[in-house]
Amino acid sequence: MALAFTLEEYQTVVRYFAEQLPKFLAQSTETTDLALAVERLQIADALDQRFSVAVVGQMRAGKPTLLHALLARDLAPTGIIETTATVNWFRWDAGPRTQLFRVHFRDGSQSELPLAEIGPWLHQGDQVARTRCLDFFSDAEFLSTVNLVDTPGTRSTLDTHESAVQRFVEQDAALACERRTLDAGGRADAVL
Repeated sequence: MALAFTLEEYQTVVRYFAEQLPKFLAQSTETTDLALAVERLQIADALDQRFSVAVVGQMRAGKPTLLHALLARDLAPTGIIETTATVNWFRWDAGPRTQLFRVHFRDGSQSELPLAEIGPWLHQGDQVARTRCLDFFSDAEFLSTVNLVDTPGTRSTLDTHESAVQRFVEQDAALACERRTLDAGGRADAVL
């Protein structure tokens, strides 16, 4: 399947738009304020930042299955019971790091561990309660431009899972969530 346009073509169009739109708006006294507002958005600069997409949905809806299809690798934890207990970021990296996951603890510390040691971060428990989020790494082509975020299922029977999702997507907690996710290396630009 061919794309309608390449990433490079898209970037060229966005850069042209970001340069030309303020000039066009500045031609009229009625839109000069808008021209300044558009310039302040720094639209072209956004092309240099990684886009982040959060996958949110009901428990047992297949969120990890979607992630696996995008990554072309089974990396998201799955199980026959509610498994995803933390907000999990999937980031691009190559080499040995693809065999590790990084834990961001609530106290600000971090630790990188082998994927085989993921057990204490599944379902619920002491490690989950101490954890802000997890990072997983893959050299999947999709992750070269996008970070993916897997969240615990909504409508969970476990309060900790439901509250983790709510903290991540609630509008009321937007500033605190923005700060936490920026500290973790990015923010969700879109929610699927």
